[in-house]
Amino acid sequence: SDMSAQSGWRASRKKRAMRTEYNRFKRDVLLVETEFERLKISKFMRGESIAVSIAKLVLGILCAILSILWVLQIIVCILIPQANPALKPELLDGILAACENSGLYPLGIALFSLFSMYLLVC
Repeated sequence: SDMSAQSGWRASRKKRAMRTEYNRFKRDVLLVETEFERLKISKFMRGESIAVSIAKLVLGILCAILSILWVLQIIVCILIPQANPALKPELLDGILAACENSGLYPLGIALFSLFSMYLLVC
């Protein structure tokens, strides 16, 4: 049945429902077209290599670990001693001191450099 010839409350409600459904269809078509363009680019233009993706993942995990360690350092070595001055916990200081005491000077220097450069970059 032709909806344009109909009038009244039910007809306008059907037209509105049809327009809503058509707009949803247009939105879905646009999303599919955009995703198809992305897939074409990744297939034919080769996107980024798997090595770059893995390197980004490893770097992201390393940065997350460093961030967690710095937050723990702040909580354990700064906030806790302010609440209870009798406690003197060591976290990163203990790790660096352990490297120095055991004769692993290059590892201690590398860790210190890593933590310092991370703070500088972030």
